[in-house]
Amino acid sequence: MKPESPKQTTLRDQAVSLYLKHYSLIRLVAFEAAPSRDLVDDIVNDSFVAFVSTPEKWDYSRPIQPLLRTITRNIALQYWKKRVNSLSQPMQELGEILRARYEAESCSERGLELSDKLRALENCLDKLTEEQRRLLNEHYVEEKSFVELGAKYNKRPNTLQKTVSRLRIALEKCVQAALRLLDGSLS
Repeated sequence: MKPESPKQTTLRDQAVSLYLKHYSLIRLVAFEAAPSRDLVDDIVNDSFVAFVSTPEKWDYSRPIQPLLRTITRNIALQYWKKRVNSLSQPMQELGEILRARYEAESCSERGLELSDKLRALENCLDKLTEEQRRLLNEHYVEEKSFVELGAKYNKRPNTLQKTVSRLRIALEKCVQAALRLLDGSLS
């Protein structure tokens, strides 16, 4: 490993100084965007490494807060993706069906053949309130983050994340119950 040049050392020192100056902002963004509170410190640490390890990439003549917010949100998004990928298979399938349902608008209106599972999901979605359907649509179809939705609805991102998680679990139970009924009527 070659030693750092004096310019790199100066840039790194400047990056560390700016990061520490805006630490409370970074921590707040991490807190709002983290999939869970126990990951806030990890997100903060990862954003520090991302910012300080490549100090030559940043333009220090411009305000640094937007950059630090973006880095921190992007790292939190990576943690969200890891969490989603670790969900149980039925939960992943439910998320995919939700996305497919909204992307296709109403499959039945478009003349598409509906699987039993998708038909059950559409029936279960119809049982939700308009507000609940709108929240799921904005999160899964429009791909709005919980931070964006929190700002829009004046609610904490963690609250919205928990709401969406509970809705997914309720939908999964509803779909499974509908499929059990269908299996029972077919036998």
